[in-house]
Amino acid sequence: MATTNPITVHYWAGRGMCEPLRVALAAVGAPFTNQFLETKADLTALRDANDLAYGQVPMVEMDGGKFVQVQATLLYLARKHNLYPSELAAQYMCDATMAACADARRPLTGYAFTLDGAKVKSSFNFARYPAKWDELLTGRDYLLGATASMADVTMWEVLDFYEDIFGTALFRADFKAYPALLAHYDRVGRMGNLAQWKAARSTEFVDYATYARHVNQTLYE
Repeated sequence: MATTNPITVHYWAGRGMCEPLRVALAAVGAPFTNQFLETKADLTALRDANDLAYGQVPMVEMDGGKFVQVQATLLYLARKHNLYPSELAAQYMCDATMAACADARRPLTGYAFTLDGAKVKSSFNFARYPAKWDELLTGRDYLLGATASMADVTMWEVLDFYEDIFGTALFRADFKAYPALLAHYDRVGRMGNLAQWKAARSTEFVDYATYARHVNQTLYE
C-alpha cells in the first residue's frame, strides 16, 4: 500500500532518535522531506500549533496525521507496508527484536555529544545484541525466514549507525564475528530507497558536533 504524500519528518539534521523512522520510510520506498530543527523557536512553533502530542520530536506528517512516538510509528509503517507478520508468535519476535534494537542503539545516540568513539564502543553490547541477532539469522535470509519485517529494518539501522560513526573498515572488522548478521545487513540494504537515503545523508545532515549544538540550543537555550 502506498503512503499518501507528502511526508514530512520533523527533527534535527542528524540521526538521534529519529533515524529508525527515516530508514523505515526509505526501506518501504516512501519519499519524504525533512524539516530540520535548529533553534528553540522551531520546536516552540510545533508545540504551539499542537502538532506534538507529547511535546517531543521526532514527528512524522503523513496520511493526514501527525505521528509521534518512534516505536508506534514504526509499527504503523510495518503494518501498512506488509512488514509485520500475521501470526502472534512471529509478532512477538518482531516486537522483541525492534525493542532490542532501540536498546542496542542507545549508546550510539550519545556519540554526537561527546565525540568519544572509545566510550561509545565500550558501551555497545556486542554479546547481548549482535551475537544474538547473528544466531537468529544463521541459515535464513531474514529474522522471520524468507520475508522481511520491520525488525530487519531496525537491525539494519543499528549497524548502519555504527558504520557511520566508525567508518566502513572498522565496522566490518568489529562485526566480522557475526557473518550471518553482516550478510543480512548487505541484503536489507538493497530494500526500497535505503541505498539512496544512505547516500543523501552526507549532504542533508550536518556533522555530529553541529547536530549536538542544534539540539542543545533548541532544548536548553
